[in-house]
Amino acid sequence: LPVNAILLAMREAGLPAEISNSAGSFVCNHVFYALMHEAAACGHRWRGDFLHVPHAFDATARPQAKMKLDDIVRGIYVALNAAALNPASG
Repeated sequence: LPVNAILLAMREAGLPAEISNSAGSFVCNHVFYALMHEAAACGHRWRGDFLHVPHAFDATARPQAKMKLDDIVRGIYVALNAAALNPASG
């Protein structure tokens, strides 16, 4: 997916976003590759990726990892829209 286009769109929408390559990406990569393997095994040709979504303010989490639910929903919309408008990987 066009990761850089998604990041730019999120920031232009005033939403905090960053590309993370932390050690936590192991689980994300595992989920992503398992999903893509399943798609290929079933003959599907999906585009996909893994999007981290922060806890909402009412959830129990570190204060810096919380976000308003409306902003979370808007961020998912912005990310999907950017992916649809920028089909090239990047």
